[in-house]
Amino acid sequence: CDIKFDDQIIYWKCERTCNKTTPKCYGRSQTQLFNFPIKVTVDHNHEPDPIKEEVYVYTTKILARACLTNEDPRTIIKECLVGISSLASCKMPRVPALTQRIQRLRLKKSDHGKNPENLESIDIPDSLKYTHRNELFFYDDSGSDDKNR
Repeated sequence: CDIKFDDQIIYWKCERTCNKTTPKCYGRSQTQLFNFPIKVTVDHNHEPDPIKEEVYVYTTKILARACLTNEDPRTIIKECLVGISSLASCKMPRVPALTQRIQRLRLKKSDHGKNPENLESIDIPDSLKYTHRNELFFYDDSGSDDKNR
C-alpha cells in the first residue's frame, strides 16, 4: 500500500499497479491515523490474493528474526520457511535477495556514525555503554576533554 499523510488523515491506495496481465486498481481508503474505521472511497477491482499475503507474512518473519538474532542469513531463511505452502514458496523472493535484505537491515541497525579523526572526538553512545541487562559495560572513559584518552 502507498500512503500519504495529511494532518490526522492517512490516505491509502492499492499497491496493484498496471502491468501486461493485470489492470491497475484504483482502490482508495482513508483512516484517522492508524485507527479504525476504514473509510473506503474507491473499491478495489480485484479479489485479495492470499498467496501474496502469505509471502508477506513469511518475509516479515524472516526480517524480524534477523533483527533479533545474529544467526547466519541462510539459517534464518531455512528455519523461517518451514511450513510455507508450495504456491507461496514459488512467489517468495530468491535466497540471495533475502540475504541482501537481511544484511542491509543489520547494517542500518548497527549504524554508529562516522569514524573519529582523533581520540578527543570519540563519543561512545549510551546504547553501547550498557549491556542488555542494563549493567555498565565500559567503566574507564576519562571523557572528551582528555587528549590522551
